[in-house]
Amino acid sequence: MSEVIIALSACRTTITAMYQTGGSPPGANNWQCESGVLSSYVAGVTTDADGKASATIQGISSDVNSKVVTLVPLASAGTPASASTDMGGNLFGWRCGAAADGTDLLRDTCRAPAAGTDRAGQAGSSLPFATRTLSPLFHAAAACRRATSRGR
Repeated sequence: MSEVIIALSACRTTITAMYQTGGSPPGANNWQCESGVLSSYVAGVTTDADGKASATIQGISSDVNSKVVTLVPLASAGTPASASTDMGGNLFGWRCGAAADGTDLLRDTCRAPAAGTDRAGQAGSSLPFATRTLSPLFHAAAACRRATSRGR
């Protein structure tokens, strides 16, 4: 599953940068992160017009092959970003693995903690929303990808 999350992290980085720089929305499957992420466990990555990234799983087991995990940019808490209105601004965060977004496999690597708690179940978390909704594995994968792209 970590390869699936790493594949989505490539889109997270690219889509965030495109939202921040503004300009014309690139459209579905044109966010510049859909290719080059295929692996033994990732059949493909697609994006929609607003930047929702979806990774299809393969090569793990018949229980999970062909299942999809999604990552959606948020304009505000619980509100997906819209490329037609939010380009040129900062994203609030990302939502990973919500059934409403098309995810049909929810693993701990993408699971949000209960409302009002942090990942360890502690009440009153002061962690920012994006940190609470994405697991430590996701953040570690993103850090690894950044380090690798810098040649470390």
